[in-house]
Amino acid sequence: MPQLNVYLPDNLAKAVHLKAVSAGKTDAEYITDIVAAHIHPTWTETYKTQVLGGWHGDPPERPEPILPEEREAW
Repeated sequence: MPQLNVYLPDNLAKAVHLKAVSAGKTDAEYITDIVAAHIHPTWTETYKTQVLGGWHGDPPERPEPILPEEREAW
């Protein structure tokens, strides 16, 4: 994999690092996700795992459908 050197102002580098840590990623992984989202604006792996596959716990319960004859009249 190619390696790129990017120079950032100190305040921006610190902000990137804090965001990466809060996301549980290295700085490089975090920046890679950002670049990938801009180059290929589709559902990234992060989106797929955190949003689409991000449900934790039991599935939501759906109420039983109300049959037409049991509905209240207008």
